Amino acid sequence: YHSGVELKLWQGPQACSGGVSGIANMSTQDLLTAIEAAPMVRCSDVAWSFLGISMAGWNAICSAGLAALWLACWKLLPETLPPEKRQSLRPAYLGSTYWKVMTSPAFLTACAALSLNFGGFFLYILSAPVFLMQHLGVPETGFLWLFGPGMCGLVGGSWISGRLAGRISLARTVAIGYAVMGCAAALNLTLNLLLPPGLPWSVLPIFIYTVGMSLAMPCLSIFALAPFPA
Repeated sequence: YHSGVELKLWQGPQACSGGVSGIANMSTQDLLTAIEAAPMVRCSDVAWSFLGISMAGWNAICSAGLAALWLACWKLLPETLPPEKRQSLRPAYLGSTYWKVMTSPAFLTACAALSLNFGGFFLYILSAPVFLMQHLGVPETGFLWLFGPGMCGLVGGSWISGRLAGRISLARTVAIGYAVMGCAAALNLTLNLLLPPGLPWSVLPIFIYTVGMSLAMPCLSIFALAPFPA
């Protein structure tokens, strides 16, 4: 739909492809406030393109390709699970199965641990503009200072987890992951008490924390699924 609007094949919504609604009823101060708060960008204009195709166009191409791939997998790939082991889609069976899962203490505990671990990192993601631009003085183009260490930590922790798989127990791997996250939190508090906000020390604990988070995550996922082997 958005690609068609950009190609002028059909008219887009007045709110984004036309003029500013209600401008006749706005005072000069209200108009200045609106301009300063949110620069107006027409969705009928191509903001970015690659090989002559806009971002909306690439989105449509990728969506169509994924839909075709899904259809090909559905039609061409055979079902390998024996009929007697396949899960029923009857509402009563699904309801009872969901109830069994959602009342399992082991499943809920592991999921809560995963959620809280992610929450410790996503707190920084959600507050990235304030953390980076206001406290660290990073410009709008400097968000790599947050996402670079974070993603490197996730990849590094996942790699370490893979190397430890089969060598030590799941519980010990989780314990190591939480120890790393605990050290990151302690380092973060210490740096904030002793030093003013700055680079790179303010983002170093994020890298260490995501290493521990990614290290524990596969094992916690296994703990969550273990009560339901079928």
